[in-house]
Amino acid sequence: MLKTLLDRAEHFLAVDHNMECHHYKLLLPFTFCRRLVSERTVEIVKGTAKLYCCLWRNLMLDVFDSLLELEIERLKPLARILVSGEDDRIRRLLSTCAARLGGSSGVSYSSLLPQQVDHVSRFFPPCMANLHKILRQTHRLSFDSRYLHLILVALLLLTFSTT
Repeated sequence: MLKTLLDRAEHFLAVDHNMECHHYKLLLPFTFCRRLVSERTVEIVKGTAKLYCCLWRNLMLDVFDSLLELEIERLKPLARILVSGEDDRIRRLLSTCAARLGGSSGVSYSSLLPQQVDHVSRFFPPCMANLHKILRQTHRLSFDSRYLHLILVALLLLTFSTT
């Protein structure tokens, strides 16, 4: 079973995989691939979508996007609490960033741009500054580290699309 699954994954993840390939198919409820259904790229029979291997990459991207959107929605209340100033540590971090950016750099805190994150990273807590340094040097972080870095940067008023 595992070998079959690995063979199929190797097949559709191959660099030279044909985008018209119908070698393997996957049957699943149409609610799992709503974007593909709305684009009319899948065949639906009695509520079940038939996805050929040429569409599996798109399916994976859709599932990832959906999970990311759900997680962002789940974290919005937490972000509001943190930004509202109920946590002293976050309040100090935000006020330090605002004071330092509003002063000598000529950058307004409310208009923080992605290009300015490197400058601001000097004021991050040590663990986050280290994550940012590793990201800049290697362009790679573990999933959890990326997640924490994304939350911190989002709290500093960067939008998700620019992150």
